[in-house]
Formats: sequence, structure tokens, C-alpha cells
Amino acid sequence: MADNVEQTETPQEQKQSSRNLTPLFEANGDCIGWICIPNTAVNYPVMFTPEEPQKYLRKNFEGEYSVSGIPFLDGASTPECDNLIVYGHNMKNGTMFSDVTQYRDKAYWEEHPYIEFETAGGLRIYQVFAVVCLKKTDEWYGFSCFESKEQYQKAISEIKDRSLYDTGIEPQFKEQLITLSTGFGDSKDSRMVVIGVEQELKRNIYISERVKPMNEQIYYLVDNINRQSTKANKSHFCIFTITNIVRKFLITTVSAIISPPTYFHEAGNG
Repeated sequence: MADNVEQTETPQEQKQSSRNLTPLFEANGDCIGWICIPNTAVNYPVMFTPEEPQKYLRKNFEGEYSVSGIPFLDGASTPECDNLIVYGHNMKNGTMFSDVTQYRDKAYWEEHPYIEFETAGGLRIYQVFAVVCLKKTDEWYGFSCFESKEQYQKAISEIKDRSLYDTGIEPQFKEQLITLSTGFGDSKDSRMVVIGVEQELKRNIYISERVKPMNEQIYYLVDNINRQSTKANKSHFCIFTITNIVRKFLITTVSAIISPPTYFHEAGNG
């Protein structure tokens, strides 16, 4: 969907932050999350407008005309579907999904094996397992939700066979995929896709790097409970600092889950 186009306007700089996405959601309700490939130019908000899938093909975050657009989630996808398809332009000035095309070199994959996608439901880490050149009409774009284990395995096997190189990674049924798609090649119909599979272990490593070591065990517990409760739309966690002690406070909207609210203390502090 996204073509090779020349950038004619200065892109708005994307700032690294603590990934507090609330201000983005408040500024534009079409924003669903943030996509990042560490140490690359891929570091942008992601939009989602299923009723008008290509709304941000030529619009920036503010909804103004922009030749580079902004990355957006496929209209047939949802945050919980089997294959998240995210589109972004391959800009000649190196912005948006330009770096995605660098994955044609296996050495680049070795240096940048992970994709981060963060939404209101939390941070997910995906390991790249296939890099494929295809057409915009390819059947892969029709795989948002797989109907069976057999369909999942068949699609994975076929896409791996078409990959530019073997990564040795074999996704398993029920593991969520993410597909980054951008224009590549001489034809307007030509695309390159980089496909990753969710890695729970790597995600936990990311979490441990973001908190103090003494917080790690309790953070894993809180984070895992948070992921499950978020899916059920029943509860969420907030972080409070009280006299320099970081506490995890469970706020529940369903008294049957935990009543009264439970405090999780920093390890070693009671």
C-alpha cells in the first residue's frame, strides 16, 4: 500500500520517552500505539481507522496533508488478531519504514532482530523470522486471523520458504505475528515485508532492563497479571511513588477480583 516517494517536507522529530502513550491517545483517538525497531529510524505512532483504513496514507498525526503519512494498522487487523499488519512509506530521506528495506541484508537482521509494538494493553516484543519481497495483492495480506492451526502452520511454512534468508526461527501456533510492510522495488505494486513473532521471554528481559533489579520479580508478577486483566477489561495497574518507595497498586473495577485493593511492595521493603 505504501509506495516509494520523495520526502518534500521536514518530518516531525519523534522523541524517545517513557512510552506514556496516554497523551497521544488524548491528542488523537485514531492512535492505537507505538512502533519501534531499536537503533533504527522506525520509531513512530501507529494509527488505526478500520472504517477508513488508508486515512493516514498521506496525513500526519495531526491529520494534515503529509507526503510521508504515518504508519497505520491494516483495517482488517485488531490488537489481538493473529497477524498485525502495519504499513509505512519507504521514504528516500530515510524516515518512516525506509529502514525496513535494510532487512534484505542478513547482517542487518542480526543487528536488529526485534520489533517493539506498544499499545494501551502493554509492550510486546517480536523477533523477526522472515523477510519477503512480494506484491501488494499477495495472499499474506489476507492473513489477519487464522482459522485453524493447520492454516497457521501452512502460512508460516510458505512464507518462510519465500524468505530472503533462513533465520532459524519457527513460530508456533497461537504466537502472535507482526508484519511491517513498505514499498520496495521498481514496480508500484512491489512490497517488502518484515515479519516477526511475539517473544514472551525477550519481553520480560526488556521489562527487567526498565526497572531496578530489586523490583524485577514483583514487576514480572504485576506485569503478567496486568496483561491478563487488561485483556478481560477488568483491571489495570498504576505506579505510585510514596516516600521514595515504588509501589504497585492494583485498581479494580470488579470487586470480585480483589477487594479491597491490594498493594504490591518493592522487594525487600515488606
